[in-house]
Amino acid sequence: MVSILSFVAVKKMREMALSTCFFMLLSCLCTATCLGQINFDAQAHRGGRGLMPENTIAAMRDAIDWGVTTLEMDLQLTRDKQVIVSHDPTFNANFAITPQGDTMTVAAARKVILYQLPYDSIAKYDVGLKFNPEFPRQKRCLP
Repeated sequence: MVSILSFVAVKKMREMALSTCFFMLLSCLCTATCLGQINFDAQAHRGGRGLMPENTIAAMRDAIDWGVTTLEMDLQLTRDKQVIVSHDPTFNANFAITPQGDTMTVAAARKVILYQLPYDSIAKYDVGLKFNPEFPRQKRCLP
């Protein structure tokens, strides 16, 4: 029992120390930025996927509204050589909805390989209506 409590206490102390270091670093960066000593590049990974559905136009607009200076995104090519924004070469079952309005299993999503499909087929899927369970505070894109 003592060893379990010790492990929990050490883990909690490490989490607190990391949080403190992070906020101290953030504070230093903010202070230096406000004083004009450094330029700070605020980036939105996949368009700020923690706040809005990733790689959507709504996410990019929201990130810009937050003052982001860099929109980070990954690109894929479709079979007919159209450029699309997608982190993965397949759909993500966490938030993709089929053209029929159904959710996808991980196995089914992995079979839909974006570079093997023409753009007009990919455009029938939805990646903005379903909440991503990894980000419970994420807003939903409205049609």
